[in-house]
Amino acid sequence: MAEADGKKPNLTGLRPRAFVSNTDTHLGTIISRTLTKKGDYEVWGTTTDDEEHECKWVKQIVRRDDEDDSVSKCLLQSDLIVHQLIDGVDDATTALKLLMNAHYETEKTFILVSSVMTWAETRSNAELVGEADDEEKEEGEEPAEEEEPAELEAYTEDMYNKRVPHVKYTAWKEVEKLCKKANSKTLHTYVVFSGLRYGEGEDILHPLFKQAWHLAPEGLPIFGPGKQLLPMVHVQDLATFVYKIASAEEPPEQRYYFGCDEGVASWGAIVKAVNGALGHGKTYKVPEKNYILYENVEHFIANMKVEAAGMGSMIDDEEEWVSKAGFVENIDKIVSEFKSHRKIQPLRVYLTGPPASGKTYYGKKIAEHFKLVNITVSDVVREFEAQQTQLLELLAKIKQRKKEERRRAKLEEKRRLKAEEAAERAAARAEAGEEADEGEDEGAEDQVAQEEEEELDEPEEEEEVEDDDEETEKIKERLNELKGILAMKVKPKVQVEDDSKAAKGKAGKPAIKGKTGKGKDEPSTPPEAKPVEVVRYTDKCLAIMYRWKLGQPMCRNQGYVLDGYPKTVAQAKLLLEEGELEVPEEGAEEEEAPEGEAEDGEVKKVEDRLLPDKVIHFVACDEFLTQRLMQITEQAEHNNASDFQRRLDVYKANSKPNGGLCSYLESVLSNAEEVREVTVRELKVDNCPLLPPPPPTSPLEEIPEDPLFKQILDVLGPPRNYGPTPQEIEAAYLLEVRKEEERNLLVQEAERQRLEREAADRAEVARLRQEEAGRLMAIQEQERQMLELRKEPLKKYLMENVIPILTQGLIEVCETRPEDPIDHLAEWLFRHNPENQGDSAA
Repeated sequence: MAEADGKKPNLTGLRPRAFVSNTDTHLGTIISRTLTKKGDYEVWGTTTDDEEHECKWVKQIVRRDDEDDSVSKCLLQSDLIVHQLIDGVDDATTALKLLMNAHYETEKTFILVSSVMTWAETRSNAELVGEADDEEKEEGEEPAEEEEPAELEAYTEDMYNKRVPHVKYTAWKEVEKLCKKANSKTLHTYVVFSGLRYGEGEDILHPLFKQAWHLAPEGLPIFGPGKQLLPMVHVQDLATFVYKIASAEEPPEQRYYFGCDEGVASWGAIVKAVNGALGHGKTYKVPEKNYILYENVEHFIANMKVEAAGMGSMIDDEEEWVSKAGFVENIDKIVSEFKSHRKIQPLRVYLTGPPASGKTYYGKKIAEHFKLVNITVSDVVREFEAQQTQLLELLAKIKQRKKEERRRAKLEEKRRLKAEEAAERAAARAEAGEEADEGEDEGAEDQVAQEEEEELDEPEEEEEVEDDDEETEKIKERLNELKGILAMKVKPKVQVEDDSKAAKGKAGKPAIKGKTGKGKDEPSTPPEAKPVEVVRYTDKCLAIMYRWKLGQPMCRNQGYVLDGYPKTVAQAKLLLEEGELEVPEEGAEEEEAPEGEAEDGEVKKVEDRLLPDKVIHFVACDEFLTQRLMQITEQAEHNNASDFQRRLDVYKANSKPNGGLCSYLESVLSNAEEVREVTVRELKVDNCPLLPPPPPTSPLEEIPEDPLFKQILDVLGPPRNYGPTPQEIEAAYLLEVRKEEERNLLVQEAERQRLEREAADRAEVARLRQEEAGRLMAIQEQERQMLELRKEPLKKYLMENVIPILTQGLIEVCETRPEDPIDHLAEWLFRHNPENQGDSAA
């Protein structure tokens, strides 16, 4: 088996070891995976930042700064070393010098993955011959007509001695030369000049794909003339080629190989292919002075053509190629890989349920959360009808431009004829020997200028000029097609619409259960009614409109939310099933099948791009729906009682367990290579509020959680996009700053209010204390006054009976000055007590 596959025979019985540098890069990961899966290698390697990165294809990450020199030991123990050049060349140079100076008996293979940019400035033989021819031409000689640029001569692998690198890749060429020099009996070295790599989620081309996926308004960039040819290679094909070199039974004698596919693509063709698969077709020219703003721009402006004969001979099995024909031919596969690896597959959601169940409300929320397009029937019809007006305006502009061009051409022809006449007159005068009449010439010039102004001012006569170019023909064809589609209408039905809208109840509520807008005492005379012609498009017409809408880049890339359409199985089949929908001839009317009738028959395959991934089926009882209908405002003609009941009947007829719309969607098969199943989930809305909460009055206001919306998010899973854009990140940051400022203001306001309350409390306490002190003083004053009143009798008694005697006693003491005045005074008072004297007298 080993010989059949071209592998080296493994006689040791041990897994061969491979050392891969920079295993965390795009190419490093793919090479590690290929060597592990195809060659059963045990992969060791380094990373760009010496940090551990999770990669199931790498057994051990080796750090460059280990004290025990782990990288050198790993190199000497490996059977295969793959070094890719990224920014610097130090790692590759060190590894080559180590292997050149070391001694080992087992054979090793060293593969250096470089870039075709080391050939970017190489001049081909045709260019050298062209320069020699230019030198032989005379200096003033001008070519009779402009020569077309000669076809590029393809560089071959045996022209490696002539290669001249781009100035940025000069050091890479030196490493390539060192790699070839290091070749020996035990060390087989090879250099692979990789083309511009693509595939597996993209690396260098990722900004281009991302810009196209986001539908940048300015479009995709065109560098240089856009015709420059770029050698390219699918990253998996390059990894397979590396494995083929390493596993060859006999070491190849050739040392230099081009790692490129067989495609020949220009930068303009690359951009056009990406635009067609992801973008909206717009491009813009990048001035040369702005090249510095773009990364890896040297890869996009290089103009070269290579012949990768070695790669084509080694990968001889067509099934081993992923993209042998090249980038442009395999763009669909490449875009599919891009979406899969970047996890940005479109999210296609279909919301179904009875009327008034909340489809429109939650459709808008889902679209906002996942950055999708919310598609309603009215929006699709309006946008589709607007195409006609836009194309007519564009056609008018083209006609006006052509009229101006014809006018300018006539004026130029007149100027030319006038100039020839003037030249003939001048020649005739010169032959006759007459002098030139300058006044006559100036008058002729004034007359020509006046005629030109009059020619521009006067309206051009309408002429039927059959000079339609390809663009005009396409516009007219599209207009005719639109005219036929928009003529696909159901036969008009005449309904009666009264001006007072009697179907409404009070306060704008729908008239449910026989309610009217009249009061009890008001007469029930019906107002004057007028007939209204109701025109609706057929199911086939709506299906054509929806197919057009779902084919738009936004729906194709990000996905969509279908709000309530299709309503019936018949509509779903028209929308989803394979094949083009035929447009009837102009003037032919189609009969529309009854809305409640579900078609049975063989289940055909459907268009994968139209088939939804998730189906959310809202379920509610009639009582809840009726109550909700009475709460919401009537909109258009759909939320009145009769239309509500009609729509409810259609929903019930197409929601049967067997043969209903959801069961049909679960049973269909897409026409894609990978079978994709539709997930259908029923969600009950009976417990939801009748009306949604009012929108927040401020962006700082916290939005309450919606339990039903949380269930919807659980069903749909995480977003499938790049996450927030830089503008959204900045807006979120500014919002968070505003919230923080608002929180700080609230804290400051709370602190201010607390301080104010404390100050008010202190002032209140002081006031209460002051009032208490005043009351106390008043009480004390009142008590003093009461004491004063109460002591008046005593005072009078003392003044009349005690004070006079006491005064005499004190005078006596002062006069006699006894040794003990107090005893003397007491004895004197006792002797002169009036009561005692009265008793003595008695």
